[in-house]
Amino acid sequence: SVDRSNVRLALAIAFLSGLTSLGYQVTWTRLLASGTGNTTYVFTVILAVFLTGLALGALIYNVVVSRIREPVRILAIAQALVAVLAVAGLVLVISQPHEPTPGRPMETIRALFLTAIPVVLPVTIVLGIAFPTASALLRDSTGEAGTESGSLLAVNTTGAILGSLVVPFVLMPT
Repeated sequence: SVDRSNVRLALAIAFLSGLTSLGYQVTWTRLLASGTGNTTYVFTVILAVFLTGLALGALIYNVVVSRIREPVRILAIAQALVAVLAVAGLVLVISQPHEPTPGRPMETIRALFLTAIPVVLPVTIVLGIAFPTASALLRDSTGEAGTESGSLLAVNTTGAILGSLVVPFVLMPT
């Protein structure tokens, strides 16, 4: 059987991770698009870097999973690190605004990637490590992921949906 407090913790972290990660994605997109007027390029670049970071984080988790003895500690460190990296990245974007190059879309895309990679990639790598670490809290006595795995994905997705709505429509205007 699975420890119910671990399940609640995993579900809470998955929800908050989804909420904040999509909130960050919206914020990064708005900040990087500021002044360029080209949200299509910005959104595409942010999404590409975001998904790459999640994939890299999951790969890193697979490499280090056998050495993880205390998943709760890893989750706590990951959440704190995400907060620090996200704030640092937002400050970096604000302090070094991107100037678009009209008529030179490839140069603009390159500049966007060079801005997005140091801002988005570290945060999403940590998020990519955190999600499977949260799922490790769901393992039952036989080491199987258990029946709560679907719930983990559902609450993460619900958090992501709410984050994509609450951040631009409630937090940013406030």
